[in-house]
Amino acid sequence: MVAVLTAHSGLRPEAKRYIMAGRGVAVDKAGRGDFSTIQDAVDFLAARESGGLGGGRIWIRNGTYEEAVVVPSGHNNFLLEGESWDTIIDGGTIGHALSIVRADCTVQNIQLKTTAGAGNAYDCLRDTAHDAFASTFTNIYCSESDSSGIFSYGAHTKIIGCYMLSCDGEAVRNASVRCLNLGVTMQSCFNGVYWWDSSADHNSTIACHIVSNSNYGVQIGASTENCILVANKIHSNTTGNVIDSSGTAVNASNDEDSGS
Repeated sequence: MVAVLTAHSGLRPEAKRYIMAGRGVAVDKAGRGDFSTIQDAVDFLAARESGGLGGGRIWIRNGTYEEAVVVPSGHNNFLLEGESWDTIIDGGTIGHALSIVRADCTVQNIQLKTTAGAGNAYDCLRDTAHDAFASTFTNIYCSESDSSGIFSYGAHTKIIGCYMLSCDGEAVRNASVRCLNLGVTMQSCFNGVYWWDSSADHNSTIACHIVSNSNYGVQIGASTENCILVANKIHSNTTGNVIDSSGTAVNASNDEDSGS
């Protein structure tokens, strides 16, 4: 018997159970899904949540989606997951590839990009949830950016196992407190990690590979207090590997050898 391909074929069992239970949708630009654009799926779940049903999950099949996706204010407990790094949201010169206006969101297993060198200052992922916290960004590949790879205002944000490459600005800019960067590769950007003012106090970067950035590997501003840099590989950054203008960071067990 020939298998019948459905809108939910190929989903991981966990995602399929979630979607089949009516708490999520599948996106496929080729038409084999609930929606063919990511923004339509986001808007559907946001409207559903405004009706009191809460949360939602979007699973996206491989393909290049030329969109500037916006997750609106009030859309909480949201999960967006790609099939693999061949699932690409390309904001190009339109806007941030993914802009999240609310927190408690999870984004994972996807490639994000904007057109580097275009002069529009568009990030791969812009999290503007100033008043909320606890979003998680996992296994995201930012292949190029006209500004930052991930620029997050959300407190307690976790960026885990991501790969930031060829960003015109920072690979990761945490603009709120008690954020964690864990196991992230930051390569060939302007800065690797950028913590600049008191809004970035108490942040941590642990077990990251921060290499070949054109300014600093890690840049900490004078009023950014009590950050932690532990067990990172930081090397071959043009201006310098680490600059801590506050003098309060814990900088321990980092390898700044120029070897790979």
